[in-house]
Amino acid sequence: PCVAAIFLYPFSQVEARKRALGTQQPASAPEVWHMRQDVSNACGSVAIMHSVMNNLDRIGEGSSFLDSFREKTAGASSAERAALFAPAVRDIHDSHASSGQTDAPAPTADLDFHFVAYVEVRGRMYELDGNNDGPIDCGEVADGGLLRAVCDHVKAAYIAPFPDSHFSLITLGPERREDDE
Repeated sequence: PCVAAIFLYPFSQVEARKRALGTQQPASAPEVWHMRQDVSNACGSVAIMHSVMNNLDRIGEGSSFLDSFREKTAGASSAERAALFAPAVRDIHDSHASSGQTDAPAPTADLDFHFVAYVEVRGRMYELDGNNDGPIDCGEVADGGLLRAVCDHVKAAYIAPFPDSHFSLITLGPERREDDE
């Protein structure tokens, strides 16, 4: 089963189309955990946080950082969550960015790809983008489940208008428990 999906798309191309079509207004959905992106090039980290924080009870517990962050940000606005998250992202980046096999881009590098997350909350699919002020309600999740809803949405909204572009989709599943076997 899929509890969240993270979608990568070519930012400038898609954002130009979104502006031409008009922006969607964020939904008033206090049950959906959302935060703004205040750190440059941290959209992947923000998408992971959107995916995890909206499914923490389904994917496992025991992360002192996540449990503490959820407690600190309960009832906080998207902007307040971003302000609390920014120092952690900077610390993690500074301590790990140079240890990988690939050279990390500068924090202010102009990258032309962007990550957003899709989650299901109370039977509805939400697109969570740190560039938005809140979640975008993408509609009901039908019998096919979240993965089918995400695939249908991204094909229509992102891929169909730009079939020659590059896209990627990553899914997050629930923690496997002994009684699931």
